[in-house]
Amino acid sequence: MLLYKLTDQIAKLTAERSTSSSDPIRSKKSVGELKDSEDIFAFLHKFETVTKSKNIPDYMWLDHLAPLLTEKFCEAYYNLFETNSTYSDKRVVLLDVGGY
Repeated sequence: MLLYKLTDQIAKLTAERSTSSSDPIRSKKSVGELKDSEDIFAFLHKFETVTKSKNIPDYMWLDHLAPLLTEKFCEAYYNLFETNSTYSDKRVVLLDVGGY
């Protein structure tokens, strides 16, 4: 009986995982993609709040941020493509491009 309950719980968890978004940051309920009309400062603040609330480690933030950016910000983001670039380095560049 216990084995049956465990198997049933594993099946339910697997089903939940397969129906959930593969990227919790990109989902519309979280951050979503940056819009051309959106303020970059507000967007980055929302991004940081969501990544912290989802316990995503700082070193993974860049992997989640890049696909959310518009073409204008992607160009600046990738121009600073250095192995030692941190999220803070890229944030400064993105804010500069956004006029801050």
